[in-house]
Amino acid sequence: MTISEIKHTLSLETVLRHYNLTPDKNNRLTCPWHPDKTPSLQLYPKTNSWTCFSSNCNAGSGDQIDFIMKYENISKYEAIQKATSLIGHTTPETIPTTTPKEEKPKEELPEATLSRTETLQLALDYFTAGIKSNSTTAKNYIQSRGLEKLSAMGNYPMGYNSGQLHHRENSKYIPDYVHVGLLQNNPSGGYRVFAKHCLMFPLKNKDGQVVSFYGRSIAATGKNKHYYLKNSQGLYPAYPPAGTQKLLITESIIDTATLLQINSITSNFTLLAAYGTNRLTQEHLEAISRLTYLGEIVFFFDGDDAGRRAATKYAEQIHFLLPKVSISHIETPDGEDPNSLYVTYEEGYILELLNNRKQLYSTEGKAVKEEKSEAAPKLNSKNHEALVYETTELHFTVLGGIKISGLERMKVTLKIAVKNSHYAPIRQHLDLYNNEQLTRLVRTINEQLDVKTEVIREGLLALIEELEAYRIERLSQTQSMQEESPALTPTELTKAEEYLKAENLMQRLMDDLGKTGIVGEIHNRLIMYLVYLSRITQEPLHIISFGASGTGKTHLQESIGNLLPEEDKLEITSLSGNALYYFKNDEIRHKVLLIEDMDGAQDVLYPLRELQTKQKLTKTVSIKDSQGNIKTIKVTVHGPVCIAGCTTKSRIYEDNANRSLLIHLDGSSEQDDRIMAYQRSEAAGQINKDQEESYTRLLRNIQRMVRPIKVINPYAPQLQIPGKVFKKRRSNWIYLRFIEIITLIHQYQREEKADTDTGEVYIESTLEDIAWANKLLKDILLRKADELSEPSRNFFERLKKWLKESKKSEFRTQELRTEMGVTASSLKRYLPELTSCGLVQIIGGNKTRGYTYEVSSYEEYKKLKHSIDHVLDSLLEQLQRKEHS
Repeated sequence: MTISEIKHTLSLETVLRHYNLTPDKNNRLTCPWHPDKTPSLQLYPKTNSWTCFSSNCNAGSGDQIDFIMKYENISKYEAIQKATSLIGHTTPETIPTTTPKEEKPKEELPEATLSRTETLQLALDYFTAGIKSNSTTAKNYIQSRGLEKLSAMGNYPMGYNSGQLHHRENSKYIPDYVHVGLLQNNPSGGYRVFAKHCLMFPLKNKDGQVVSFYGRSIAATGKNKHYYLKNSQGLYPAYPPAGTQKLLITESIIDTATLLQINSITSNFTLLAAYGTNRLTQEHLEAISRLTYLGEIVFFFDGDDAGRRAATKYAEQIHFLLPKVSISHIETPDGEDPNSLYVTYEEGYILELLNNRKQLYSTEGKAVKEEKSEAAPKLNSKNHEALVYETTELHFTVLGGIKISGLERMKVTLKIAVKNSHYAPIRQHLDLYNNEQLTRLVRTINEQLDVKTEVIREGLLALIEELEAYRIERLSQTQSMQEESPALTPTELTKAEEYLKAENLMQRLMDDLGKTGIVGEIHNRLIMYLVYLSRITQEPLHIISFGASGTGKTHLQESIGNLLPEEDKLEITSLSGNALYYFKNDEIRHKVLLIEDMDGAQDVLYPLRELQTKQKLTKTVSIKDSQGNIKTIKVTVHGPVCIAGCTTKSRIYEDNANRSLLIHLDGSSEQDDRIMAYQRSEAAGQINKDQEESYTRLLRNIQRMVRPIKVINPYAPQLQIPGKVFKKRRSNWIYLRFIEIITLIHQYQREEKADTDTGEVYIESTLEDIAWANKLLKDILLRKADELSEPSRNFFERLKKWLKESKKSEFRTQELRTEMGVTASSLKRYLPELTSCGLVQIIGGNKTRGYTYEVSSYEEYKKLKHSIDHVLDSLLEQLQRKEHS
């Protein structure tokens, strides 16, 4: 029997009965693989599958064979034999073996028999044996990179992929290798081998199991040098142990492998490899954040601009997660990296660089500063509403505390008393940055409390210094307490990842957006969802929704906005001219600004354009210092941001419009019917709100799961936008960026590649991505090519339809008002625009009695649409033919 036949014949119920296990009425069992008081193992009899939903269990999910394997703690093969015996057979059919000469394309490959980790471990054993055999090329490369010691150590396995792992005695594992991505079916016959002629390094999960591979090409030719297995996961050389106190992170796996050979480093540091200058993954960050004893992190990156920028960027990310951990970096000499230093210099030179590392973030520095200031008077801030400061003679109390915002002023209510004196305290409200008020206060204290002016002035200036330090520290604490993205549960992670790996992802998104309660607007809702996703990139897209009042512009924007994580959006009803300048430095970075009313935001259109183009806003303001002197400071608000807005105007300011995707809401009677039908069903209780909320959470989690990664479009040089589109340069940029965002959401389905020169990881666009971009953007490009505004175009198309149905060749305005129900004010807007474009012309009448009009062209819009479709479709067809030739 084949494995498929076994699964088809043997039910999960039969397996459970064999082990005397009886589920409850909800098809649940207490899990046999962890202590379980409340049943957490869910059974699915229809699909013969099961899942343990407990966070304390690693059993995961599986089928009948998996249950047998885990329950009896036996191998996959033994579990198959056991399953066969349960249905009356003695042994399953084995996968036929073939020699290399007999390999031919198969109509249907047998199913894999090993788990992913078993398959990868089997491959690792083969790769390590490849070095020990007669691979002179691999041995020479290992020697050139100074890795001989690691190769001989044995506790950090390294192998060589000659490309022959599926031949001869290993041919029986071909289905398993195909399943994990080590082999790919070749249409011309045989198999393509992943990372052929590469030095292979295993990546491991938190249980120490091999879950992926990194391959470093040793071939003399070939542009691509770095290979990561599709859907790669795991860390190198392994997850840091729970007791790790010092962690050293390098830029690449080769660098970490090199440092593993230096005992004086491994005895003091746990080593971990990043995957290039643009890939410290979420798995890295989660593993690091779990290290409760961690005291220091050291970055040892390449001595070039990319390496230094990456070390700074990663240090910022980790400092945000672990603010109490000291973070340092090693100043690598220009043009060098840890491996080249090891090959060229003695180990002592690397240790010297390590000992002279420079701190980027340190909690110890703050503690030293506090110790130095202990001898001087210090502000007592235990009660934020009553700050206390004392000198030798005076006792100051800041009643009501102090505002931490508005650093250009320091308004306080002071209570001033003389120590050991019978004088009544003085209470005074003033701005300590106002020199005149400060002088008057000194005089008042001198006169009423009999204290020397020098003593008073010195005490007040010291108080001001303390208050400034207190305020800046409080402000920093407030800014660092940014809302963190809530962690997804294992079930949510699995469900979102499975969704992103599924076939027909774009079609599923298009359909499932409607299951969140959004009615109609099929293309517009998917476009908006993808535009919002672009917020995570360095050059986000922007979107503006057009439509008459009541067409649902704001509702659509809010509904798609509801599919964003709360921490990634900022909803704004209206904006004043200076509002954007009041955001904190990075407060809006990589967020979506949802502006409800663009019509009322005329004063802010210019700063919005600056944010879109330059990714930051800069403004100078004047403030007074503690001496009353006026100083000029620069305020900067950093992007990038994704901007979304709604407007009822048919056209908005051109410079803002051509920087954005422009969508027009469906105001048709058919859309009215769809919405009203939904409203009636909702009122009748026929809408499943729980299901809508479930899809909302899923699509929100998907937004969280997609991470920024470089996208390369190999077809970009051949792509064109239609020649009739206005503002071609910006329209072309938007078109190419939209393709990249479609590629980005497919990242879980694309092979990750690495740039030969920089090591930067990227994924590539496909023709399917371009096809979807064409499908979604055709109407938008059509409108960008149409010289009529959207309302005028809609009126003109209705007018042509009415004339054809009425069999008329001419018309008067009175007829339109009567027959088509168009108001006089609307006609005053539409007809001048149509006549100025030459689409309607006056053929008779006069101003007093009214004019008679006729349509000049009935086919112009159809021709325009055909020209747009033709350019996009023909280019795509050419690329598809070239791809398959």
